[in-house]
Amino acid sequence: ITSIDLESNKISKIKRNNFKDLSYIQILNLKSNLIELIEPKSFETNINVKEIYLDKNLIKEINENQLSYIGSNKKGVCNFAYFIKTYNVFFSLLYNLIFKY
Repeated sequence: ITSIDLESNKISKIKRNNFKDLSYIQILNLKSNLIELIEPKSFETNINVKEIYLDKNLIKEINENQLSYIGSNKKGVCNFAYFIKTYNVFFSLLYNLIFKY
């Protein structure tokens, strides 16, 4: 398994340990949920992840601490528009209510 599709599951929060034993995952689809909060370091152990889809959620604020720990030694969030790219990892955040970055 290299991808997980959790689209439309009414998930409201991504906790730090939700994906801790899924280091092999490359694509994580969390579209069309009710996600408002992503705890810092939530994707810290996902060293192989390449794409995370968070489209159509209720995310209002996103910051470097939430997304900068993806993979081993990957840091820094840059160039936010409708997506955030952290080195090799693509985050899609289309159709959220992001007011603060």
